[in-house]
Amino acid sequence: MNSYDVKADSYESLYGDEQSEKYSAAFGAVRVGGGDVVLDDGCGTGLFIKRVARHSSYVVGVDLSKMMLKVAKRTCRELKNVLLIQCDADFLPLKENLFDKVFSFTLIHDLPNPERAVLEMARVAKLGSKIVVTALKKMYTLAKLTDQLGLSGMRVVDAPDAEGLKDHVVVCEKG
Repeated sequence: MNSYDVKADSYESLYGDEQSEKYSAAFGAVRVGGGDVVLDDGCGTGLFIKRVARHSSYVVGVDLSKMMLKVAKRTCRELKNVLLIQCDADFLPLKENLFDKVFSFTLIHDLPNPERAVLEMARVAKLGSKIVVTALKKMYTLAKLTDQLGLSGMRVVDAPDAEGLKDHVVVCEKG
């Protein structure tokens, strides 16, 4: 986690364009509506939150890195429908069945227990919710990622073409 604290201030300049491409792929696969309550699991500097907040009623961003959340707070300071929480993705301090949409960009490969984090995403999502997970191609094959997501009780509904991206993009539904 220390590496994210160290690069928090430069993260957007280093990875902003790459992250933006993943966000576009996610939005191409999942529509976020005005009444949706959204979770950004591993929100980092808040780039996705800033983009999704205008399309949803409320957004919760969680991240373990205190420094990334400090940058996210600056990024989202003008947004009234955002809550940022410092916590571990393996143990979300959130109620069950709370979110209409859950997004997790390039998070699970950094976790010691990705299976636990995926179960937590499923736990906090409402029945029928869409859950978008991306993972680095160099860490996961698409088959390994979809298998892991399926073991959590989520049904994989789409894996949009991620050609040109460093990540696989997978859309699941809590069923």
